[in-house]
Amino acid sequence: MTVYEPSDDTYLLLSSLPENLAGKSVLDVGCGNGLLSEAAANRGAHVLATDISVAATKATRERCEKLRAGSCDVIVADLLCELNKKAKFDLILFNPPYLPADAPNSSEWTGGRHGWELGIRFVHSALPHLKKEGSILLLLSSASGKGWMNAMPKTTSWKILKRKRLFFETLFVVSVRAVSESASMPQEQS
Repeated sequence: MTVYEPSDDTYLLLSSLPENLAGKSVLDVGCGNGLLSEAAANRGAHVLATDISVAATKATRERCEKLRAGSCDVIVADLLCELNKKAKFDLILFNPPYLPADAPNSSEWTGGRHGWELGIRFVHSALPHLKKEGSILLLLSSASGKGWMNAMPKTTSWKILKRKRLFFETLFVVSVRAVSESASMPQEQS
């Protein structure tokens, strides 16, 4: 397995990071080469970076050796499997494979039949790991349609933070927050 090199999707997610993360806890799932982990730590966060790829975790460790601020721990993990059930974060980052399964690309790029399924399953499993005011930043693509909007957990509110139009798709970063089940929180419509 190769290390995912930063591309338009990574840079869009990077541009969505808050400027000041001092004292915040950040989970970077699928950290790839560690660009997001490094940026979050340099903005003052304590970062836990995970990836299923040993090569990716090695690349992230090497990148994070030169931090100016914050800290970064790196572990090999399949999504959230290695996390303590009580672990909570202020910010969770995920740039999942997001293309539809019928796309003519590597299976490393497909996120399910429509493309959004892996990302939405991740949101469901990540919600218990958010602190009270925490959020998930998730990258999605217009190539996977709008089905993800209805599949988002009903106990969340979400909004699209940023978009980047490419020649065959539009990439966008969605910020997801947990809301109480009794709250009726409107969700952004696109």
